[in-house]
Amino acid sequence: MTPEDLEPRSNGVLETFTQQARELTQLLGELQDLEADVTAPSRLVTVRVTAAGAVRSISIRPSARRIDEDRLGEIITETTNQAFATARSIAQERLHEHRAAQQTLTEQLRRHDRAAADALDELTTTLSAGTAAASGPTDDAPHRPWSVLE
Repeated sequence: MTPEDLEPRSNGVLETFTQQARELTQLLGELQDLEADVTAPSRLVTVRVTAAGAVRSISIRPSARRIDEDRLGEIITETTNQAFATARSIAQERLHEHRAAQQTLTEQLRRHDRAAADALDELTTTLSAGTAAASGPTDDAPHRPWSVLE
């Protein structure tokens, strides 16, 4: 086999690599914006959070006025923690699906070019770490963090 015979194969792997990198960048952007809504079992509180760690809103029903302030605080805290856990779980599942596809590509690439495969691993790790470290809203729009439901 000559180097010319490998060129179409290498170009196909490079195109796949480029596509995977684009998809990963897009996915990580989507994960930044991913939101989860959780309503307390009592239905008194609903919390919306992002996978990046921002609380978007907390809605409290008027009937919550009848319960003790400490208990309401507990409900808000529990619901917020559950919302963050839900958002993280959804984000991790989506990232895991992408990583499985990326791992297949890396294995194929490693057979042809070990350095390129290592670069893909490094890119994936760097982009993933940036998403995990980010927090707060990703836009400048004002958010109304508290609301009372009618």
